[in-house]
Amino acid sequence: MNTRYEVLWIDDEWDKMTSFKEECVVIHQIHLQPFRTQKAGMVALDENLKKWDAILLDARMLDQSEENEVAKLDGLRKAIAHINQLASRRNIPYFIFTGQPDLMSNELFEQSFGKYYNKRVDGEKLIADMKSAINQSTRYQVKTFYKDIIEELSLLSEDERENVLDILETMHFPYSHPDFTPRLYYNPLRKAL
Repeated sequence: MNTRYEVLWIDDEWDKMTSFKEECVVIHQIHLQPFRTQKAGMVALDENLKKWDAILLDARMLDQSEENEVAKLDGLRKAIAHINQLASRRNIPYFIFTGQPDLMSNELFEQSFGKYYNKRVDGEKLIADMKSAINQSTRYQVKTFYKDIIEELSLLSEDERENVLDILETMHFPYSHPDFTPRLYYNPLRKAL
């Protein structure tokens, strides 16, 4: 069994990209969890920060609501600010995937937001770069080291699974959790066992 990549995807038109989503799941073991608005995606990120291996962002996205709102760069700006704000708790790589013709060769856009991928031609490059960045994360490496155990942990609640992963991650990569306090995990681990 290959360890599955969990990617939070914010794109108001994700349902028009079914072949991309299928390729990610079937060929690359990338599970894309789509959200139409920046707000819904960031709520999901906050609810389970440890679950996500990466974040895929559309350049122009809906910000708060699907109704009476036009997709624009404000949603992207807010999403990136929110992700950067969480970096002290967990550094999650994000990728910008756009199909907007006016942004595809816009040097100012790249200077403002960083590297981006063109939906028409960069799908394979995006997937390769996403997998490479995720494979370097300590959390994903631990999931790979213990992939058989992780499968068994699926019987536990998500919090219990994450506690076990925290312990294993700290054991292999002590610098990844400088604030790790073992005694806080004794009782939850005892309950999980």
